[in-house]
Order: sequence, then C-alpha cells, then structure tokens
Amino acid sequence: MMSKGPLERPADLQSPLPVQFLIAVAGMLLVLFEASLSQWAVFYTSVPFISLAFIFYLRMVFPRMLPLAVVFLMGILSEVISFDPLGVKTTVMLLVAVITSSRSQLLTHSDFLEIWASFSTMCLLVSAFRFVLYLGFFFNVPNLAALANQTGMTILLFPIVYVILVSFSNSAQRLFGFQR
Repeated sequence: MMSKGPLERPADLQSPLPVQFLIAVAGMLLVLFEASLSQWAVFYTSVPFISLAFIFYLRMVFPRMLPLAVVFLMGILSEVISFDPLGVKTTVMLLVAVITSSRSQLLTHSDFLEIWASFSTMCLLVSAFRFVLYLGFFFNVPNLAALANQTGMTILLFPIVYVILVSFSNSAQRLFGFQR
C-alpha cells in the first residue's frame, strides 16, 4: 500500500493554527488602531492600552489561542509605531499574558466585577512598572497626569472591550466550533 501525499490526505480541521493566525492578525490590527487613537486630541498624550485588555481577555478565556510569540510581536509592533523604548511594552504585555494565564481557571468562574477588579489591579501594576522603568531610563519623573489618564481610560474602557470580545468569541465558537 502506498502512502498518501500531502495533497491526498484529508485536511486537519481541528488544528488551532488557523484560529491562532486570525487572532494574531486581529491583535496586530488592534495595535495599529491603538496607535491611530493617538491622533485624536483627547488621547494625544495618553492612549488607552486596549491591547492589554485584548491580551487579558484572550489569555483568560482561551489561553492556548494567543501564544506568547504573538504577544511579543504585538509589543514590538506597538513600541516601533509609537516610538517607545524597546522592551518596555513588550515586557509588560508578556508579564500580563503569563500572570493572566496562570489565573485563568480562577477568573473564568468569576463574575464580571471580579474580572474588572483583577484587570484594574493589573493595569495599576503595569503603570507602576512603566513608571519605575521610566525613572530608571531617564532619571526624570514622567508626566503623572498623562500616566493617570492612560490608566484611568484603560480601566474605564475595559467593560466595552470586554463586551465586544465576548460577542466576538461567542460568534467564533459557533463558527469554528472550538471549545475553551
């Protein structure tokens, strides 16, 4: 009996790779959208960190669908586009992804207020981490109003981002048939 070639074998429809690729593209587009928000006068100095909510939600609900390599690429793209010091946002995004995936079992069975409180705590820790790194890099205190505005806007926009991501993930589950 002859072995079948790659074109004669049936397709593997249960592979998570196509969904991971779509999520990676969505993450990159979200980083580009986040960068475009800086052109608005209201967000000029403090763009909300929407990609952090994206990473938090996906690593909480579908930890295997958002690999750390994609999170790394999202961070690098965000830093290159916004002319931030290389490594700061990337490190923050990777830390949030790892911490969230380690707490995903606890968070998936929580109500929304606990999830929001967890995200808010994570956002405050991210801001403190970025503040300390900024002090270490430049030996100068950054604009605290802009940092507080960015953190506050990110926390306030989380429910909207959460509802959008829940609706997209419910539609994707029906469309692609994958489970948590």
